[in-house]
Amino acid sequence: MATRNHSRRDALKTLAVGASTIGFLGQDKTAVAQVAADPAASSPVTMATAPTAKSQGVTLADVASAEKLNGLPLDAKKRAQVLNVLGDQLDAIKQLKAFKPVNSLSPAELFKPYDKSAASIPSVPSSTRGVWPDSAAPALPKSDDAIAYAPAWLHAAWMTKGVLTSRRLTDIYLARIAKLNPKLLAFITVTADIARAQADQADAERKAGKIRSPLHGLPYGVKDLFDTAGIPTTWGAETTRNRIPTTDATVVTRLREAGCVLLGKTACGALANGDIWFGGFTRNPWNIEEGSSGSSAGTGSGVGGGLMSFGIGTETMGSIVSPSSRNGCAGLRPSFGLVPRTGAMALCWSLDKTGVMARSVADLGAVMAVIAGADGHDLAAGNTARIEYNHKSTIAGATLGYDPKWFEGDSVSPVERAALEAASRAGFNLVKLSLPDLPIDPMNAIVTVEAAAAFEELTTSGAVDQLSAQDDQAWPNIFRAARFFPAVSYVQAQRLRRQWMTAFAEVMSKCDALIHPNYAAGLLTIGNVTGHPTLAIKAGFLSQQTRAQDVDYVPTAKQIKGLPLHKVPVSISLTGRLYNEERLLNIGIALETAMGVAADHPAV
Repeated sequence: MATRNHSRRDALKTLAVGASTIGFLGQDKTAVAQVAADPAASSPVTMATAPTAKSQGVTLADVASAEKLNGLPLDAKKRAQVLNVLGDQLDAIKQLKAFKPVNSLSPAELFKPYDKSAASIPSVPSSTRGVWPDSAAPALPKSDDAIAYAPAWLHAAWMTKGVLTSRRLTDIYLARIAKLNPKLLAFITVTADIARAQADQADAERKAGKIRSPLHGLPYGVKDLFDTAGIPTTWGAETTRNRIPTTDATVVTRLREAGCVLLGKTACGALANGDIWFGGFTRNPWNIEEGSSGSSAGTGSGVGGGLMSFGIGTETMGSIVSPSSRNGCAGLRPSFGLVPRTGAMALCWSLDKTGVMARSVADLGAVMAVIAGADGHDLAAGNTARIEYNHKSTIAGATLGYDPKWFEGDSVSPVERAALEAASRAGFNLVKLSLPDLPIDPMNAIVTVEAAAAFEELTTSGAVDQLSAQDDQAWPNIFRAARFFPAVSYVQAQRLRRQWMTAFAEVMSKCDALIHPNYAAGLLTIGNVTGHPTLAIKAGFLSQQTRAQDVDYVPTAKQIKGLPLHKVPVSISLTGRLYNEERLLNIGIALETAMGVAADHPAV
């Protein structure tokens, strides 16, 4: 049966969050330092490493025989690596055999009868419907660094007042990028000339009275999975580092049409896995010995480190929530299909989502109002319209659901418990509820199989061997091992997903949003496979030694004596109802205000 109190390590058995296969090495000071700098400390799925313990009787000869059927011959080393991870697949198969759905339960992947005609999928021009807070803006700070760390809504307010230009803000960010990027590795490509030209154009248009959107003149970074015409889009991988597209992704086009300024392409782990790319590993600005988490690592590091007004990331299974928490950002993973992915690298077609990261929840809605809505090309976005977003929407009577067990145990930090208390102080109605008792982990196979299919040619051609990470938990071996997962079991995993979609909808009908630690009770997986939106909000700070990638919190009693401590942020998550981002964001603004830590920033 499913475990109701998943740790973060359990949650990061899923893909694209940059989990390390090495836990917190609590006895060895040298080992702790190695974890932070080890390129192998980034894993999509934590699987078995001991064949004798986890192979469950399967032998190397069995693997060799299966190769004759799956069309992928392996050498002895790769065959042994595959054997190391088959145990978890066998466990999933056993759970799926025990899962006995009624005959009418259909798989989650259903055909949508859309074509690309205008009649089938309406195409909506760029929106100007985002609304900034109506709070009075303070005076423009004298310090460039203070301006850089201000939230995007204040940047917009200062531009409206005429005390800040897009060109000055762009130059501030370009100077900070030049200074800090060699340490943080938040950007793969910096587009300084393009940024200055776009900023000058934005200022000229503003002077002429042409304001394209509330985002007009704001500098941003976009994850290096999104195509940019004539600008490298590398996917963070050795195999595609010289890739230069000829067209822009829909999100890039919409932001340009909204008057935004492209600072460059932010780092992502190779093929959307973790924070390690062909140029190194992206760092957390609060402690540069740590990774930024992944795979929207560069966007998280750049926003957290004051290198842009806001940034664009993607999430398949944690890649907005996780780097938002580690880097102290406000991050929104929207409902599946709300933002078109046209021009973005596909990892998992039924799970990939495009979202926003910023330094304040109040920044997120205006960006979403620009990038959301059908574009006539991404069929997953074919049934969604542009969102109306308004900070003035009331949250009176809003209800937050939670299970007290989610906030128990030594894996939950005092900051996360305090966030629940802050929600009560903010006036939300807190209701206790529980999740259905259904398996969760078998649905991870959907991610691994889709990802393996997305990069089958890379695998079968042998080009996957060019990626730096080649350990058991890295993409090359995960892609190979996925080919041994039975097709019938894959369909059963999709049927389990369908049952979760129905059951979770029932849970969400009892509240406006769930409040929970980011990785509690498998909610990261549940929210992603059911398509629900999640908002990660900076909740407070902890004193922590340098942590491994799959560790958020180590209690003081378990920390190694003598190692330096660092002030690092931690987030709380709000998971909302499908396609109800406006209410989720307004709830988030109220909770962020109650917690009172949004304005704190690192010392870099």
